[in-house]
Amino acid sequence: MKIGNNFILVGGGFRNSISRNAMSCIQVQHHAKLIIGNDVRMSDVCIWARHEIVIGDYVTIGADTVIMDSNSHPLDWRLRRIECNNYKLAKKEIKHAPIIIENDVFIGARTIINKGVCIGARTIIAAGSVVVSDIPADVIAGGNPCKVIKKIQF
Repeated sequence: MKIGNNFILVGGGFRNSISRNAMSCIQVQHHAKLIIGNDVRMSDVCIWARHEIVIGDYVTIGADTVIMDSNSHPLDWRLRRIECNNYKLAKKEIKHAPIIIENDVFIGARTIINKGVCIGARTIIAAGSVVVSDIPADVIAGGNPCKVIKKIQF
């Protein structure tokens, strides 16, 4: 795990006006990679790195956002039964893929970012979005599933 300068993580007892005062949680599995750039701000987030999550510089992540680079559980019901008794055996079948959030991205509150996506630089993700595929740079995107709404002109 690598964390850049001026990283701010808010959670728990510190109140964010739109959060439910949830605890922030960052979990990095053995052999996984989590890289957080410089001047990144997060509030009441859940980040679970099973493979690789890279967050660029000057990224802001809103309250109650979830970022997971895996399914966290097998999708096959038979493997979930095995998981009940032998998690180590079942976890081999859990699918994962890296997440990349490029520089200067703003992610609105209560967004879910799923495995295998790249969010391009300077992009804004609307609150409550579910990101399941790549989002290009310099756009506003939102929805479930998250789609480009419009291009940003700077």
